[in-house]
Amino acid sequence: MLLGLDSDPQQSISGFSPTSGPVGQVITVTGSGFTGSNAAWIGSAHDAGIKVISDTEAQITVPADAVSGQIALLNPKHAAFSPNSFSLTSNSCLLGLLHLGCGSSSSSSSSSSGSSSGGHSGSSSSSSSGGSGSSSSSSGGGSAALSIRVLGKSFINAAGQAVQLRGVNFSGFESVAIQGWDPSDPSGAQGGQANGPSWTAIKAWKANVVRLPLNEASWLDYSCTDTNGVVHNPDPGSNYKSAVETQVAEANAAGLYVILDLHWTAPGNTCPMLQTQMADADHSLAFWTSIANTFKNNPAVLFELFNEPFFDFDFSGNSWSYMMSGSGGSFSGYPATSNSGNWQNIAQSWAVASYQQMLNAVRATGAANVVLVGTMQYSQDLSSWLSYRPTDSLNQMAAVWHAYPTSGYSWENPCTDSNQYCTPNFSPQILSEVQGILAAGIPVIATETGDQNSSGTVGSPLVSTVTQFADAYGVSVLGWAWDVWQNADNVLVTNVGGTPTAGYGQFYQNWMVNHAP
Repeated sequence: MLLGLDSDPQQSISGFSPTSGPVGQVITVTGSGFTGSNAAWIGSAHDAGIKVISDTEAQITVPADAVSGQIALLNPKHAAFSPNSFSLTSNSCLLGLLHLGCGSSSSSSSSSSGSSSGGHSGSSSSSSSGGSGSSSSSSGGGSAALSIRVLGKSFINAAGQAVQLRGVNFSGFESVAIQGWDPSDPSGAQGGQANGPSWTAIKAWKANVVRLPLNEASWLDYSCTDTNGVVHNPDPGSNYKSAVETQVAEANAAGLYVILDLHWTAPGNTCPMLQTQMADADHSLAFWTSIANTFKNNPAVLFELFNEPFFDFDFSGNSWSYMMSGSGGSFSGYPATSNSGNWQNIAQSWAVASYQQMLNAVRATGAANVVLVGTMQYSQDLSSWLSYRPTDSLNQMAAVWHAYPTSGYSWENPCTDSNQYCTPNFSPQILSEVQGILAAGIPVIATETGDQNSSGTVGSPLVSTVTQFADAYGVSVLGWAWDVWQNADNVLVTNVGGTPTAGYGQFYQNWMVNHAP
C-alpha cells in the first residue's frame, strides 16, 4: 500500500515565549508536528485556547483556571510536553479566581485536614481553596495535580502518562435519598461509615478511582410519585448535592479520580427507584447540564452518561440507533416500583435522552471532562458500539463495559467446557469487540465487574479472567461494590476498614495492591 503522511503526527515542543504571565497571556510555542493539534494544556488546566500558525508554531492563551506547569499540545493520537514549565504570575489572582496557582488561602473559611464530620480520612474542603492536598472547592474545583484525559486508546494523567484506572464502586447515592431511608445521610452509610466510605481504606487497596452512582430526581430535587401513589421528596434532607460534592472533594483529596454515573432514572413524575431501560428526555439532559456545570472545572471527574441500557422491554425499532442517537425506535412503557416493592410496567410511551444528546448537553456547558458511553444489554454487548457511537468534538470519550459472568451459569466448577462462568457474558466475541474499540483509538473501561464472595469461597474465576485481559490490553476496571452488604455475590468488603470478602474481595484486593504504585 502507499505510505503517506500521518494526519496526526507526533509533536515536539522546543520552547515557548514568554515563560511567565497572567491569565489571558498569549504564549508562542515553537517546535514541530503542530499541524492537527486541537487542544492545549497549561499544568492541570486542559482548556487553554489554541491557534496553530504553522507546523512549527502555535499560539495558546492562558485560561482562567490555569496553574503553573508544563505546556502540552495534543492531537487525537499524540501529546507533546514542554521541557520547562510556564509560571503563572500572581496578578492573575487579582481577578478573584479560586485556583491553587494563586497560592493563597481560603476564600471564606479555613480547610480542615484529617477526619471530616463523617469520620473520613483525607481532607475536607467544602468551603475552602486551601488545605494540604485538598481540592479547591466542593462545587467542583479539582486538585492541581489530579486530572484525567483521553489520548488515543489510553487515559492519561496531567504528566501525559498512560493510566490504567483501577478502583471500586460505592453504591448508595442512587437509592437512599429517593427511598427516604436516611435524610441526614444520602450515602446511607453503605460503606459501614456515615457520609460515605473510608478513603484511607480504599487507598490502602491502591485504588486510583471511585465510581458514585447517582439518582436524577435526587440531584435535580423534583417531586415524584411511586407506584403506590406515594409522593416522594427525593432529597428529604436537602443535602444531596452538597453530600455528592463533598464526596468528590474528599476522594480527590485522597488522590482518587471520580466517575459520576447516572444510575437510576424515570420518565415523567415517576420516582426513579430502580433501573429503567435508558436515560429519559424529561430529566436526564437537565441532570447532565447541572452535573457538568458543577464539575466542569474539575478535570479529575469523569461522567458516565448512563448505567446499563436494555432494550428487550417495551421497545420496537432499531435499538442501537435509538440508544446512541435518539432516532429509529420507540418505547411503549417502562418499569417502576415503590418502597413496598410494588413493581409495575407503566404502559405509556416516553422519549429517551440518547447518548449523543447527553454528550451534547455536557459539551454545551463548556465542560471538557471525559465522558463514558455505555452499551446494549446492561453494558455487556459491544457488538455495534463502534458503528453507532456518538461523536465528541473534543475526542474525550471512552467505551463502557460491564464484565459479569456468562448468563445462566453457576459458580460450581466454573471453568469446565460445559460451564463457562469464568468468562464474561457474550464471550468470546466480547473480548474481540473490546480489542476492536481499542484498535480504533478509543479507551475501554469496565466500570463494573463482580464475582462470588460468600463465606468460604476461594478464588475469583470470572474476575481473574477479566483482570488478566485488562492488564494485557490496557483496559481499566472497577469492582462492584465497596459496600458492607451481606450478599453472596459482587461485594468487596466486610467492614469500613476494607477487610476483603472471601473469594472475589480477596482476589480483587490482591490484584489492586500488586500494581505499583
